[in-house]
Amino acid sequence: MNSSDQWLKRCLAIVLVLVVLEGAIRKWLLPGFNEYVYFAKDGVLGIAYLLALLRSEGSMRGSGFKLLVPIVFIAASLVAAGVINPALGSIVVGLFGLKSYLWYVPLIWVVPMAFDSSTELERGLRRYLLIVIPVCLLGVAQFSAPADSLLNRYSNSGEDGHIVVFGEGGGHARITGTFPYISGFTNYLTVMGIFLLALMGQPAGGVWFLIGATQFVLIMGNAFMSGSRAPVFILAGTTVAFLFSTAGQTARALVRFRWAVIAVMLLGVGTALYGFRDAFSAFLHRVETAGDTEERLALVNVDSIDGAVEAAGWLGFGTGATLPGGAALRTALSLDFAVDEPPPAEAEYLRVMLELGTVGFLVWYAVRVYVLWALFITWRRMRIPFLRQVAFAAFFLHLVTLNGGVIVSSTMGVYYWFSAGFIFLLPKLHAVELSRLTLLSQMAGIKSPLAMPARRRISNRQSYSS
Repeated sequence: MNSSDQWLKRCLAIVLVLVVLEGAIRKWLLPGFNEYVYFAKDGVLGIAYLLALLRSEGSMRGSGFKLLVPIVFIAASLVAAGVINPALGSIVVGLFGLKSYLWYVPLIWVVPMAFDSSTELERGLRRYLLIVIPVCLLGVAQFSAPADSLLNRYSNSGEDGHIVVFGEGGGHARITGTFPYISGFTNYLTVMGIFLLALMGQPAGGVWFLIGATQFVLIMGNAFMSGSRAPVFILAGTTVAFLFSTAGQTARALVRFRWAVIAVMLLGVGTALYGFRDAFSAFLHRVETAGDTEERLALVNVDSIDGAVEAAGWLGFGTGATLPGGAALRTALSLDFAVDEPPPAEAEYLRVMLELGTVGFLVWYAVRVYVLWALFITWRRMRIPFLRQVAFAAFFLHLVTLNGGVIVSSTMGVYYWFSAGFIFLLPKLHAVELSRLTLLSQMAGIKSPLAMPARRRISNRQSYSS
């Protein structure tokens, strides 16, 4: 491995760590440099892109799914055209919107360069998931602290310094962990919970299983303490989906995976309900008293999207017109206000419709549906159990976030497009692993390479997967 490849991997690792720590730096360490810290991970990612372009071997063009590049190119062209939409009033706001839509998309082609084996991918996922423990312990401290505590603040101290509270009598702050706002934290919990379950069937030893169960308890407890309904419902659905994904499969590794998911689900949920009783009660109170739970669970609101279509027309109001960051830029830099203000919208699909217009909306979501389909095909093609589980995790993440925030939330933006890169990464690792197993099976006189126990080293421990 040359130094360029090593630096590419380091840059991606730094980006993923900054996604978690960025909010803590903005809230507590460098509050006066809020905007600069926000763009730090984007700068590091730019270096990774440059290293990928200069890579001596290979290219950013993956094999398979040939329609991806032209669809992304058309979508990118429409998003770029929205930057100069006259209704926007400021090209700076348009450029910020352009970054929010497109800056993380190249991860699809860069991520496959970052891993050379399934062992390396598994080790990387396990190490990254270890960060869940201190982040969630901070969440526990935030829930226990008063709402006006220094622990409970947003990157800009919230609107008018107000911290959102919930529970009967509003006795608890909705926690944010190390993230600047609630949404980023709940996105993090959702993604970590999904990929944690994908790892639970790996034979890494009892210690790793206990660590994983502890992480799942903390993730569920923090999901309750966030007061957000989406991560709780999604994680509950994820456990069921993983079990159905292995239905009818008799391979020893997949049977072990099913029992591991059942065990961690019962242990994790039971312990979370017992250990975080106050958080669970506050969460139930929010579910019962909030009047929009059914609306949040719906894939789309037909009435709202009809109104957005009528308001946006064919061209929309311009790239970035509805993004909160665009409004902040107008205020901070004294930019001109929009010539034509779009109507308010919360759901991201409504924002996309209002910003890009009907054609832009259809093309943008054509990209997301195509990526979802590609991940589904990738999952179905995997025969190595670990890679199959990771592929399903990526597919399910994209499925449950199809109407979610990828543009508004930079946290989900990074995770979304990073996991989209699995459509090229996992087939590459699958071919490498299958070649290795084929060689071992020939040496052992076993006809099927998938019947050959594959020895791998994980954190200096020996384990086997079938």
